[in-house]
Amino acid sequence: AAFVDPPAKRRWQRWLAPAIRLFGPQTSSAARERRDMLVLLLAVALVVVPHFEHLPWWATSVFSLLLIWRVWLTLVQRPLPGRIVMLPLLLAAGGAVYLQHRTLTGQDAGVTFLILLMALKLLEMRARRDIFVVIYLAFFILLTQFLYGQELPVAAMTVAAVVALFFVLVSVNLDEVDLPALRKLRLVGMTLLKALPLAAAL
Repeated sequence: AAFVDPPAKRRWQRWLAPAIRLFGPQTSSAARERRDMLVLLLAVALVVVPHFEHLPWWATSVFSLLLIWRVWLTLVQRPLPGRIVMLPLLLAAGGAVYLQHRTLTGQDAGVTFLILLMALKLLEMRARRDIFVVIYLAFFILLTQFLYGQELPVAAMTVAAVVALFFVLVSVNLDEVDLPALRKLRLVGMTLLKALPLAAAL
């Protein structure tokens, strides 16, 4: 049998302990919500990062700052901003998109505005319904990426984002008992396998 250095093994266990606690079955609803929110934010990042190539630099910066803000609020469990903060941010986002593109519609303006709206929605997710809204927005934004490119790296990131989004969907639909992360990923994998024949036909 291969020799395993006990101190090194203990160090690995100590480093991995937070991730194991985070992605293992959660007994409290607050811990489950925090875990699901972090996975959803990771999925949103995977959805939007391929768009950075064609987004205006200021839109990329605003999205990144709002996403980091939401991650920080989740980790420290601080309250979300109210309408007094959100309404000016919404007006500023719409105004900036209009000044950049002279319209709020069309491919470039529409995608930019939609990404900023989703980033703002992250800061007001207070109910289960809001989580579904963000997930459906993320799926739609995934489709818009293929308007700009269909390279293999983009497709790989799209698959990773879909897996993360379905992971959150499975988790938020568990009303009583939480499941281990591997069990949820197995359910997501079965769903993707069932979708393969339709994808091949299309």
